Amino acid sequence: MGSIDQTVHKLDCTLCNITEEQSVLEKGSGWRSFWNEGPEFSNFVVSWSKGGDLEPTILGAECKVCKKDALNSKRYGAL
Repeated sequence: MGSIDQTVHKLDCTLCNITEEQSVLEKGSGWRSFWNEGPEFSNFVVSWSKGGDLEPTILGAECKVCKKDALNSKRYGAL
C-alpha cells in the first residue's frame, strides 16, 4: 500500500513570529484508501478531526508560547 495523496497544514503565530508545517498522508490504492490522523505540532496545541475515510481537518490551533489562536492554511502536496 502506497501513499496516494497528502495535505500540508501550515500554522502561523503572527505575534510570536512562529511558523510550522506538518503533512497528513492518504494511504492505499485505487480500490481502498484511508487518511492518517493529524500529527502533533511542536509549537502549537492542535485539535484535529479524525482521519480514516475522511481527510482530517484542524478544528483549532493555539500557540504554545502566547496562547493565541494560530492562523491555519492548507495545501495539497505532490508525492
